[in-house]
Amino acid sequence: MAKLGWWFLILAAISICVYTAIFSDPGVAVAAVVLGIFALVLYGIILGYYTGIRRHVVAHLGHRWRQGELITHVVQTSERVDVQLTLDRLFDGGNRHQKRVGIPGVYLSNVVQLIAQNPAPAPLQWETYSSGAGQTVACATNALYMLRRDSGPFCVMVAPRGGGDKADRKQMELSVLAPTREQAQSALDGILERARRESIFRGKMIALEKSEDPREPFAVKFLELPKVQREEIILPAAVMEVIERNVAGTLAHRKTLARAGVATRRGVLFHGPPGTGKTLVTRYFSGALPGCTVIVLTGRQLRLIRESCQLARLLSPSIIILEDVDLVASERRRNRHNTILHELMDEMDGLGEKTECVFLLTTNRPDILEPALAARPGRVDQAIYFPLPDAECRRRLLRMYGRQADLSGVEIEQLVTRTEGASPAFLKELVGRAVVMAAERGEEVGPVRLVIEDFDRAIRELLEFGGALTQQLLGYRGRTKDNAGI
Repeated sequence: MAKLGWWFLILAAISICVYTAIFSDPGVAVAAVVLGIFALVLYGIILGYYTGIRRHVVAHLGHRWRQGELITHVVQTSERVDVQLTLDRLFDGGNRHQKRVGIPGVYLSNVVQLIAQNPAPAPLQWETYSSGAGQTVACATNALYMLRRDSGPFCVMVAPRGGGDKADRKQMELSVLAPTREQAQSALDGILERARRESIFRGKMIALEKSEDPREPFAVKFLELPKVQREEIILPAAVMEVIERNVAGTLAHRKTLARAGVATRRGVLFHGPPGTGKTLVTRYFSGALPGCTVIVLTGRQLRLIRESCQLARLLSPSIIILEDVDLVASERRRNRHNTILHELMDEMDGLGEKTECVFLLTTNRPDILEPALAARPGRVDQAIYFPLPDAECRRRLLRMYGRQADLSGVEIEQLVTRTEGASPAFLKELVGRAVVMAAERGEEVGPVRLVIEDFDRAIRELLEFGGALTQQLLGYRGRTKDNAGI
């Protein structure tokens, strides 16, 4: 309609000028031209006032918006969704004192320039970002929010960094305009603090990885791993009690510990033979503590220890899991990763005793760890040994791994005796191998019925043909010669 009005007014003015030039004297023609120009200017002023963005800003901030203060903040990709959700929570579409409008791309460089140019609002544009567990959040790329806090009104522009032809859509920028610098800074701090407090990463399992954008230090990835139930962990009761006290107990009672002046940052080292359940326990705690953020460090992510610890501090209470820590934390004289080792120790110290964070480290080789890490209170506060299962644990493990099969034809106690020195991983593989033997026997209908001969063949195959390597990988420390001849 605005364009149609312009064309109508221009054509009318031209027609009047032509008519007066032909049928009137020159003085009247000049007056008509001047009047036409004045009408066009007046129409433009009125049109701009009623259709432009400025009147909304003036109604929100007042006529002295030009004397306001502007503060900008570059939004990292990892905080993009958090910032958008915070703006959505602050914005109430039913509140007449708050508005949200889209802005044209050519005016994206600065909120003050945007208001001065006074363009008409444009359609809002959105980009979709993952928020975990198959969910997504739409994030605005050209929005002007007019919001209020207790400290007063302010405007927030969300736009690609650089603006105009130089706009970089991979990096967004917040521009906060308020009557005073203190109000602008307070508004920005409030947005960022709430974004961190209500972050989508809080209470989730995440890992940091190298960002594809060289300007960003890292990218955050959600991890979706199968949850481990408490009944799947079979350890001596005393060992499990110590584990839960040092991990779950520390985080559950963190406020009580803080009041008593006891550190709420702890380092716990799980060690023991391969296959004894160290990884299983870390997976259990990954999903067993509601509201606790879990940050996993493996492989290439080890080079992001500093960033992971910073995130753990922001998203506390948190757990940082570093499996097979001996790969990077062996004794420093023989360590090829001294930089990572020192960074790990520095960050464990730097988190501070008041940070609500538990480091969970696992290793099969505690004897090669750097003493400054493993034997220094304040870094590793508690080492917990995961033993090979005793007879009662082996009995429970065999029944758990064979719960979907028919074990009525197997003398469990005989298997318990013959698997002395076997790890849970070995027992799990043994039951799985016995099922394969039963399938070869012709078991096809209903629950697979296992017999002792299936286990005989499975044990012989694992020990005779697997050799020392298989035994080492599966954590078997039994009497190979005695059992191999079954």
